[in-house]
Amino acid sequence: MSPSAREVEEVVLSAVRRGEWAHAANLLAGAAQLRCVPTIRTYAEVIAANSLNGTWEDAVRVVDLLQSSPLSSRALLCTAADALLMKPSVCATEKLFSIILAARRRRVQMEVRHQVQCSRLLVEAGDWQRALTLGAYGRPVRQIPALASPMMLAAATGRRWMEGSRIMADLLISGTVPGADVAKNYIRCFTPTGPWWRALAVVSVLVCSSDAGVTAAARGLLREVRSGVGEAELAAKKARYQTVLRLVERRGPLNDVSVEEASYVLNALGEERWEEALVSFVRSRRC
Repeated sequence: MSPSAREVEEVVLSAVRRGEWAHAANLLAGAAQLRCVPTIRTYAEVIAANSLNGTWEDAVRVVDLLQSSPLSSRALLCTAADALLMKPSVCATEKLFSIILAARRRRVQMEVRHQVQCSRLLVEAGDWQRALTLGAYGRPVRQIPALASPMMLAAATGRRWMEGSRIMADLLISGTVPGADVAKNYIRCFTPTGPWWRALAVVSVLVCSSDAGVTAAARGLLREVRSGVGEAELAAKKARYQTVLRLVERRGPLNDVSVEEASYVLNALGEERWEEALVSFVRSRRC
């Protein structure tokens, strides 16, 4: 005679209370093979215990172990996610991230709130790389526009303009109008070394383009660009000066220099190498 669902629940939950969560999963898997149907509470407690106390592999293993249960894989994975979100921490966030990816590999669609909350927790923890990974797999922003805000913040944190552009494109394709927070962080994704003008062009046509946060981000980017150009010019001048210095010290050939540099070399060398310096000066004048 098969045990009743209540009897199975009592035995399994007793193992959970003793801290034997792995053993509880095996007991539940065995009970699921019998004619009795374990209660939903039994499944929830076992999944939660494995998610909180084990690794993410343990949680996914239990889901695979209980595939014969009356509950769907989606219900089991969502139960594991809910358990982790009840006690958020860096460790719990990492487990939640791995469970969501495992669900995607199994073509199981998690609830929107799980993905949004996971993205936000990753960004708050400073793990913008995993947050971007979560958004890059399958382009979920097109189906879940709410992901755009935490994903764009992650891209802005890492100054990743390519990821930011992809998120903005997916959001526009979804038919959603970007808000001020998304637009502001989109601008912050760019640096003077990237196509920064693209950010300003895209944001200029948005409804929120006149928002104070957006305009402040735009001004900040322009300041970076102007500062970056000045630094680049200074670095170039320094490099050319080093070239001239090597020429003066006879450490290099007198070619490929500007008129100004050739004149400097001519004055610096004086009578010592005046013929060579004069040839360099004439060459530069012809160019």
